[in-house]
Amino acid sequence: MLKKSLFCGLLLCISLHAAETYKEQIRVWDDCTYAMEKYRDGLMQIRGKRFEEINATEAVAVCEESLSRYPNDPHVKSLLARAYIKNRQKRRAEELASEACRAGDISGCTLLGGMHTLDIAAHPDPKKSFLLYLWGCTWGDSQACQNLYWQAEKHAAYVPQEIKKTDAKMLYLCLRGDYPPACYQHALDLFAQRRDGSGEYEYTISRSCLSGNRKGCFLYEKLLNDKKIQNSKAKKLYIYTKSCNNGNGEACVDVARYYGSKKRTKINNITTLALYEDTCKRGLSKTACRFAGDYYLARLEGIDRNVTRGLTYLEASCTPKRYYEESASGSRSWIDIDLYGCRDLVDYYLKAPPKEGGDISKAQSVLDRICREDYSYDYLNKTGCRLGIDPCCKKIRR
Repeated sequence: MLKKSLFCGLLLCISLHAAETYKEQIRVWDDCTYAMEKYRDGLMQIRGKRFEEINATEAVAVCEESLSRYPNDPHVKSLLARAYIKNRQKRRAEELASEACRAGDISGCTLLGGMHTLDIAAHPDPKKSFLLYLWGCTWGDSQACQNLYWQAEKHAAYVPQEIKKTDAKMLYLCLRGDYPPACYQHALDLFAQRRDGSGEYEYTISRSCLSGNRKGCFLYEKLLNDKKIQNSKAKKLYIYTKSCNNGNGEACVDVARYYGSKKRTKINNITTLALYEDTCKRGLSKTACRFAGDYYLARLEGIDRNVTRGLTYLEASCTPKRYYEESASGSRSWIDIDLYGCRDLVDYYLKAPPKEGGDISKAQSVLDRICREDYSYDYLNKTGCRLGIDPCCKKIRR
């Protein structure tokens, strides 16, 4: 009974004061804060840096500089530890997260718990992760609360029986707004309960998508299509525009395609290109890079044809980039490359006159690189083989 009442007091009954406690530990506001802080703060214009968005090299550099100026600040240590994890410096990350946690930094304890959960600590111990999450959740770390929730879902032996899943936990974290993944989790719970026709489901899944969650947008679009919701096109455009602003590259491409599908007027062409170009520059989508390149190479009203810029964007679309995603239940990575962008790039080099950038040797170089990787696109394989590129011919013979 004591455990049950204690948990209610610590988790289910989190006060607004506890929600503020996390923010109170942030005493340093500098480049490291803006590069690494995971939560949102509208007043300080921090939008929350997702793990897959972190540039490891830059983050380590600015946070090491911050720690050199503030060597005793626990939260700076936790931010640098997070950067080290992204940079695959696991032992140094664990050392700093431990120091931050011992000094009372909430995010340092949650980060250390995650290292134990994901087996990247030197001596992983799931029981320690539970205690670290419990403490972090108690003091207002929404990610710790969600991680604790996931552990309870798994019915792990070290999780007390009194800790039960309740919709109120995730809904509370979703409504609080500083940890958007909670909205997606709550929507999944409602979907599993066949409550996906409720207003609560529409609200939470739209909020998930709006926050920049790619999976949330997938479910939101499915909801709009399946339920034939009134004004669905206008709702989708609004939500996807916000999602794009919050770092969802797929949403950005969808918004750009919306304007690109309208009549090819000067203003629509300029708007569409601007969206594709901005999305590519932000590193959110290789598909956006392809379309930006195609727009610059085409002859469209309102857009000055720019071969150099067009080829630069097509090269970017054809250059692979690895993304990472973290959660309490595991971590994953994937490679983003637009093979259609590779196709457009090769075709241009092969078909354009030399004075406009045509260059068969550059086409061969692209094809050789692509055929050596574990990608499969028959058009590129056959084109490369016709040009005598052995790796491309080998793929055809498989």
